[in-house]
Amino acid sequence: MNAFAFYLLCLVIRASAEVPIGDATLPVVNVHYDFQAQDSSARSKTDRDMANWEAKAERLAFAIDRSAQELNDFVNLENSVLEDASQVLKSPLLRGSATQ
Repeated sequence: MNAFAFYLLCLVIRASAEVPIGDATLPVVNVHYDFQAQDSSARSKTDRDMANWEAKAERLAFAIDRSAQELNDFVNLENSVLEDASQVLKSPLLRGSATQ
């Protein structure tokens, strides 16, 4: 008898849970997010800014290397000019010893 009562109770619960076919519409759900969507253009702008900065850094490093090489060339040239002038000043013609 208990099994029959349990079976009858299950049928009643199942019958009350069924939705009539006319009311089988889906519920409407409104979803509101608390965060903004990411803007892909802002990310690409950041990437462009980083690429521009890297290009400027490379140009600056190249200019520094070129300036250092030019300074080195200038120092070497001036050193050779000073050595030549030193040799001329040490020459016996300027000291008057050539007349002896």
